[in-house]
Amino acid sequence: MKAFKSDGRYKFHSQGLGHIVEFRWAGLEDRMLFSKMIDVLKDMYGPEKEKYTSEAGYTLWRLNNEWRCEQNRSAKRRRIYLKDEATLSYILLQVQ
Repeated sequence: MKAFKSDGRYKFHSQGLGHIVEFRWAGLEDRMLFSKMIDVLKDMYGPEKEKYTSEAGYTLWRLNNEWRCEQNRSAKRRRIYLKDEATLSYILLQVQ
């Protein structure tokens, strides 16, 4: 696991998610830690995205403003994008 601050080059930076936690693709420990952290984030802030129906009858997605995750097979990485660094500290305390 590697945690770092993002800048304008990274995904979701323009949406206010300024911290990234990156996991290696291979390895059972990283995969387990990634899934545990996702579970804690779902408990804290709700799902990453959820469907809802607008007043006009269209089905739309409501995205979470606190966190997002990404699993990129071609780049062989897993990432969690967070709004602030305190959230990362709290999640790590919950997981371990």
